Amino acid sequence: MLLAFGCSEIQGPLDNYPLKQNPKRRTTVNNITLQAVKWNLMSIANTKSNIIINYPADVKQEWGYEYIIFSDTSIAVKGLCNGGWGYYSYSGPNDSIKVLYGIGTTLELCKYEEWELYLWNNLDSCYQYKIKGDSLVIYSKGSYNLNFVAKK
Repeated sequence: MLLAFGCSEIQGPLDNYPLKQNPKRRTTVNNITLQAVKWNLMSIANTKSNIIINYPADVKQEWGYEYIIFSDTSIAVKGLCNGGWGYYSYSGPNDSIKVLYGIGTTLELCKYEEWELYLWNNLDSCYQYKIKGDSLVIYSKGSYNLNFVAKK
């Protein structure tokens, strides 16, 4: 069974900024790009209070990390129990990002379901990203910003 999350339009400070798919543009810091990197979810940050919640150690030991991988136009997502994919677009100069049409995913319940929901729901409402060193922050209009580290 596939379940899709998503909306067709984002609203906010970048409303009038055109989002275009541009496979030739890559944001690079220290030779790390958005694409073709396995980004492990390390923590989430509340969008209102900025309080950071680290990925639980017992989840990591039992299931591993949740992660995302971007190609030029698509995103693969691996949660704890479910996987999925979708399309996205990005553009500069503000490193805008948007998931298009939602992310299709399997729907299996598991022990740490809330962490999957943090990942899926906040990717769905993302609007900007920043890469610094081997860290990626995806900013969300949802409840949490997502903090990733490139897997070495």
